[in-house]
Amino acid sequence: MPDQDDNLQDDALADAELVPEDAITEVLNLQAEVEALKAEKLAFGEKLARVQADFSNSRRRIEAEFQQRFDYANEDLIKALLPVLDNFERALTQDASKTNAADILKGMSMVHQQLATSLTKYQVEDIAPKPGDDFDPVTHQALVQQPSDLPEGKVTMLLQRGYIMKGRVLRPAQVAVSASK
Repeated sequence: MPDQDDNLQDDALADAELVPEDAITEVLNLQAEVEALKAEKLAFGEKLARVQADFSNSRRRIEAEFQQRFDYANEDLIKALLPVLDNFERALTQDASKTNAADILKGMSMVHQQLATSLTKYQVEDIAPKPGDDFDPVTHQALVQQPSDLPEGKVTMLLQRGYIMKGRVLRPAQVAVSASK
């Protein structure tokens, strides 16, 4: 058997001598290039994983910030209304036997004005059409039609004020509208 192993080695050496040196260099260069590309691929994979993790963390942070802004969006408005609530509570603690109706109405009027001022700071305006104004289905809600000397489709009576904020109707004014006789 040793003779057979020696023959195999001699054949391999003979085959190696038949391969030109440029081909061996080319193969070695290609192997080096393959190894470099594998390393580059691995680096890109790691970079992609970091970018995906950063994106996921950023998305979670933005969602948490959005939720917090949503949860506390009305904080300033509520703070502005707290003094109004305080004044209502003070009025409710008054001894009715020691206070006359005129003083109670005067106090209620002051609290109403305070509330209206607070809402105005947030661009909340009332919708209060007067008799004779045109009925506007965008800002008015007709609850009743009643015969009137006014032309058809005119407001005859305000039943409840409506409110608008920054051009958006929060609640339409409830009105009675003239009908044909």
